[in-house]
This record gives sequence, structure tokens and C-alpha cells, in this order.
Amino acid sequence: MLDEIKGIDIYLLDQFLKERIQKIDTILDAGCGSGRNIHWLIKNNYSVQGYDPNQVQIEQLKRLYPKSKFECSSIEETPFNEQQFEFIICSAVLHFALDHSHFHEQFEALVNSLKPKGVLFIRMTSNIGLESKINIEDNGRCRLPDISDRYVITRKQISDLCAYHSLELIEPVKSVLVEDLRSMATIVLKKIA
Repeated sequence: MLDEIKGIDIYLLDQFLKERIQKIDTILDAGCGSGRNIHWLIKNNYSVQGYDPNQVQIEQLKRLYPKSKFECSSIEETPFNEQQFEFIICSAVLHFALDHSHFHEQFEALVNSLKPKGVLFIRMTSNIGLESKINIEDNGRCRLPDISDRYVITRKQISDLCAYHSLELIEPVKSVLVEDLRSMATIVLKKIA
């Protein structure tokens, strides 16, 4: 069993335990990479689709899971734009946004791909817990203490996104400080209408 779930984001696993992901749900992994968050799902007959800009990883997933649909694409290109999903995973992707405009373009694409009452699971860098240690530039990016440059989300921004896109937090925002060098926030949102 442990081999089967190896690699899954622990906070995503928590969503399974809370029964927020059902076998009848359509699931999208936006920025699926090598598929670490979806291997178990596919092997257990969940309906999963994914996309990622890394062509090599997408080709590997297509070979591994020929019955699932995978595309080489970025979030803002939205390859499945005619389809909406009950559950969307976007883990460790949005913090690569180039600026506020790029982030909002990606976020809107995710929301547009979400069915009413669907759940959007996001993990990304935040300033939560590091407010006094980092300076966010006007474009939303900053140099973190771990020397990486990332787009960083704030509590206010989360609140504003919820209001603008008719979303609600279905869990408190969880943030993990990694050696006081980086803060990773888990944001679980539900589309109200």
C-alpha cells in the first residue's frame, strides 16, 4: 500500500481521507509533471486527465496510461477547455507564474475548468509565516531565503480571489515553513456556483 501512494502530496491524501474525491468525479491534474499525485488514482480506476508543459513527462504518462488523456500544455492554454472537472489538482505549479497578470490568467483558467461545487486543490509558495523576512516585488514575485525566485501568494490575495471568482475556502489555509526558507501554502477551494 505504501508503494502505491508514494509521492502523493500528503495534503492531497488528506482530501481522500475527508472523502472530497469520489470515484465518480472527473479529476484534472494541472501541471501533472511525472504524475506523482495521480499514479494511485489511475491504478484504482479514477477518471483522471492531466497536462504539463514537459513533453517528455507527458509522453511517459501516455505510455504508462494509454486509457487516460494527457496533453502537453501550460495552464493558461487549457487544453481541455471544453470540459469541466469536479476536482482539480494544481500542486507546486502556480508559484512559477511570471507576474500578477500571468498568475491571474492561470488561476482563471483553473476556475473556468471547475464544475459548480467542484474543488480546487492548490499548493504553492506564500508569504505566510515569512512576512517579516521577505519583500514581495510589485509583480508578485520575490527572492525567498532559500535563494529561489517565486511568485508568492498572500492571505489578502486568497481572500480577493475567493470574492472575485465565487469561491469559498473549505479548509483553513495551511502553511508549512520549510526551515524558515520557504513557506508552502495548501489552499482548498470550492466553486460556489
